[in-house]
Amino acid sequence: MMIFRKLGLFALVALVPLLLVNAALAQSPGPRTSDRDSNFDLLGDLDMEAEAAADAAPAEDENVLHKFVGNVSGSLRLRGQQFVDSVDTSGNPNIDREDSFGEVTLNLESYTGGDNWRLGMSGWLETGNQAHTYAGVTHYLQDRQSKRRYGQLNESFLMFTGLDLGPGELDITVGKRLLKNGIATLYSPGDRYSATDFTDPMDSRMLGAWQARFDYAFDNFVLTAALLPVYQRSIEPHENSRWLANSIDFSFPGGPPPGFDPALFRVKTDVPSLDADNMSYFARLSGTIAGWDFFVAPFWGMSAAFVQRASNTDPNLIIKDVPNVFNLSAGFATVLFERIQFHGDSLYNWTKNDEDDHFFTGVIGFTYKIDPLPSWLHSDWLEFTIEYAGEKIIDSQDANGFVSSSKDGRLGRNNLLVAATYKVNEDLTFQINAANEIQRTDHLFHVEAKYRIWTDFYGIIGFDEFGGDDNDTFYGRWEDNDRLTGTFEYVF
Repeated sequence: MMIFRKLGLFALVALVPLLLVNAALAQSPGPRTSDRDSNFDLLGDLDMEAEAAADAAPAEDENVLHKFVGNVSGSLRLRGQQFVDSVDTSGNPNIDREDSFGEVTLNLESYTGGDNWRLGMSGWLETGNQAHTYAGVTHYLQDRQSKRRYGQLNESFLMFTGLDLGPGELDITVGKRLLKNGIATLYSPGDRYSATDFTDPMDSRMLGAWQARFDYAFDNFVLTAALLPVYQRSIEPHENSRWLANSIDFSFPGGPPPGFDPALFRVKTDVPSLDADNMSYFARLSGTIAGWDFFVAPFWGMSAAFVQRASNTDPNLIIKDVPNVFNLSAGFATVLFERIQFHGDSLYNWTKNDEDDHFFTGVIGFTYKIDPLPSWLHSDWLEFTIEYAGEKIIDSQDANGFVSSSKDGRLGRNNLLVAATYKVNEDLTFQINAANEIQRTDHLFHVEAKYRIWTDFYGIIGFDEFGGDDNDTFYGRWEDNDRLTGTFEYVF
């Protein structure tokens, strides 16, 4: 019942005052439109890129540098967080005991270009008071650090668009850019080819991937091929972060090796070097047939997940490795009865030399939007999404010297995921996200309210709750990390 008491307290302290303020300020000017797009056409991304490239064409009296400066957009965010419970230090006495953190983030992006080319950049500047979290600025080409940068140039790419080639048009992208895959709404098992910053797992950021990419659009289809020459590791919370509170609890299959001393136990990450053997290759066919959007995408290269092996020379050292994998992902989306968006995603993973599990994972779900709502509710719309994600291990890890697969770090093994967005009006929106591992107590609950204070200036308050009987479950390991968050954000 603890979760219901916390939710009730949150509603009393936060949501009711917001509703009163909203009624008092109902005559404020209209904000920038930010409703979620209900168009699920996979070709939409390329259409928007082509339109943006056309917009980037400079006027005769305006050079590309002026265009770049004039197209700058972004946001300034000030966020604070207060953890409700003190962290358990029994497993690691060096864990960060602080319960209050804050950070300020400036996100920036811009572009320039001509009739058939576009130069785009995006990134951020950030600092905060959480210890051991930040280090330096962007590092090229490969960032081997496991900490968030004070300054990150996340994307910097050159794109040539609309090149006539037979019955279609070819776009070529070279540089560092996000590589998105998948079609599901809440969790997409195929969207794993750009590294992620997990410094705060509930506020993660996708990182750009170095690539040479070709997108060929013809009829209702797009054929994509990409070379990913640089392995980029995902960023994890620092070793004494409360988000890794139980990382020191490690079970050796068959018992610890001779000479093992828990006091000397440590983990080292072996990051793949810049080498031709560590390049990755991605391809995808996407399109629309009879109202059904789809994609099929093979991949060969470095895995998105770590596995762990024992050191040959030190019984107290575990090495985190990145195996080579072959992936085949596929997905679909369509609209049923003009209101229900039905979608599914799947991925098959085969690992070279059995260094990780061979497994199949998939998700299926739907999104339903009620727009407009009944007039007596005095609200705009309500949208909710429900998904089920499951996994089947076909063959378990079976390589000599390897002691742990990526299994415990994989989301979607037997999960129910739910999200709902309730838009009261142009000023006030509520959002709820929840996840539960079926047949276990492992769960996540997130609720937030977003209020427009002035044009393009927002206040956001949120609450995160985690639970699980075992500290080795996906969300149960964070059971001491229930928290309140407060954010001010200016969008420009």
